[in-house]
Amino acid sequence: MTSKTDLRRASRIALNVPMVIESIGQPSIKLHESLEKVYERVNSAPASEGKHPGTLRDLSTNGAFISGEPLPLLSRVALSFELPDFG
Repeated sequence: MTSKTDLRRASRIALNVPMVIESIGQPSIKLHESLEKVYERVNSAPASEGKHPGTLRDLSTNGAFISGEPLPLLSRVALSFELPDFG
């Protein structure tokens, strides 16, 4: 469903598919000593780690729109869902 004002390059399909959003946390990374002096690594809140329900609303080759409870900024996520007739 594309409107005349939609300027996205990739076509997308509208969906209403239940899914699981898993907040997977961040690996520990040792910064190079020259970076440690000027850069502070920022991590998301570890309390948000785990599985959260969501809904896949649209999908394209360039991304997806997912609705659900917001996760903290910088959260790393893994997504899993099934598309009807595709698995």
